[in-house]
Amino acid sequence: MKQELSLKKLKGLKPKGVKPRLENTDLEKLIDIGKYFIDSKKDSVFRDRLGLKYLNKFREEFKEKVKDCKLNQDLITQAIFSSYGEFSYEESVAFGIYSGMLLTELTKRKHAEKKISSFYFDGQGLEFNNLFRQTKNIDFLVVENIKGTQVCTHLGYEGRIGVVAGINIQGTNLFSALNFSKTKCKALFVYNIGGFDSDSFEVDHSWLFGYTSNKALVFIPGQNKANSKLVYEDLDKLELSDQELKRINSNDLFVKFNPSQLQRRSWYLMKAGKVFDILRNFDNKYDSEDEKMKDLVDIFKTYYARKKND
Repeated sequence: MKQELSLKKLKGLKPKGVKPRLENTDLEKLIDIGKYFIDSKKDSVFRDRLGLKYLNKFREEFKEKVKDCKLNQDLITQAIFSSYGEFSYEESVAFGIYSGMLLTELTKRKHAEKKISSFYFDGQGLEFNNLFRQTKNIDFLVVENIKGTQVCTHLGYEGRIGVVAGINIQGTNLFSALNFSKTKCKALFVYNIGGFDSDSFEVDHSWLFGYTSNKALVFIPGQNKANSKLVYEDLDKLELSDQELKRINSNDLFVKFNPSQLQRRSWYLMKAGKVFDILRNFDNKYDSEDEKMKDLVDIFKTYYARKKND
């Protein structure tokens, strides 16, 4: 993947292939640690089928290497954009696990400060195979404008996930293998996503029916009897242009699919329409990602906060 970036948000960071002068900064350390895991783990990344033996070894090395590094939204984002390139599949898995561990470590530090852990990533339409693979713990994760395979796969593996959201994502096996029961996931929101297959989800102790769409609207609440409350619709069925879709707020869009009474009750109770309006930037309300994420986190904290025993 060639990444010829000119992203203001990356504060002048140059794309891979153009070496910036970093002078041993925290960013340089994170990039070097990522390179280490790619070089040392790519040939063994599928041993033990990515089971506990391999992952625990990976995690112990990771903890030692990042213990003195500063971590925040900007540093992790910049490290990801600086590192992703034309990876082999094995390399993308190794770095994807590393990126997931960065989110988990960020969450650990936030929780130590009695703070919520949230992360927003805008991929700018680029390809990020296996990004955030097997993130163990995070409260709120929002990912948008990405292409790739197995993006956000196995979220919450051996851990806890709060709320996950994605918009404008194309690929294969996206958000796959999310186990709502084991991870205590509160909800999944996705909009305009292709390559999303519900057959790989465990909800309310049963697997969802297989269904794929090139342009899906999905809301899965982490509730009892979720199979009768979830919303999984194909936006193409409405036969509306992208511009027409943009002019319809999410509650009105939801009604067009003739939802059941149980679906309606869950949708409105959990403020799904409001969440989707923010994700879609309906009415162009938001000028920055920070503003959008702040409003999302406010809703998530109010309606989706974890209980003490979660």
